Amino acid sequence: MGGLSYERFPVAPLPLTGKETVIVDTGTNGGASGTQTAKISLTQLATSGVGDLFPTAYASSMVLDLSKSSYQSIILNGNANLSFSNPSSGQEFFLQVKQDVIGSRVITFDSSVTMPSASVPVLSTAPNAIDLFKFVYDASNQKYRLVLFTKGMA
Repeated sequence: MGGLSYERFPVAPLPLTGKETVIVDTGTNGGASGTQTAKISLTQLATSGVGDLFPTAYASSMVLDLSKSSYQSIILNGNANLSFSNPSSGQEFFLQVKQDVIGSRVITFDSSVTMPSASVPVLSTAPNAIDLFKFVYDASNQKYRLVLFTKGMA
């Protein structure tokens, strides 16, 4: 069975079930030095308000500004070309992609986005289906690396 990974971090075996967990930074540790982390499910992440989802209006070509939020969302009202801008070094960010009421929309990422084994994830095609991506920005190579893809969150 295949799986996704990023550098030394194993992520999850494929196919994903939606029951996988991720570790998130919850902020400072009660005033102590360092940060506190929590392990939550992807469903919790998508629905718990961990960061505000920053919506981007649909266009056939979209540039998502990562300085605005690490939690981006788009509704596909048609096929789209997608790129990112203004990342910080090592930034982890999430992208929620929702199909419109018609469904079967596709996205094409620009060449700065890399996928494990160069395999592009196939989006859910059902109307109103939601897929979740997690990327990490590799500043030394100027690449956005896909580290997690969960299909069919809703």
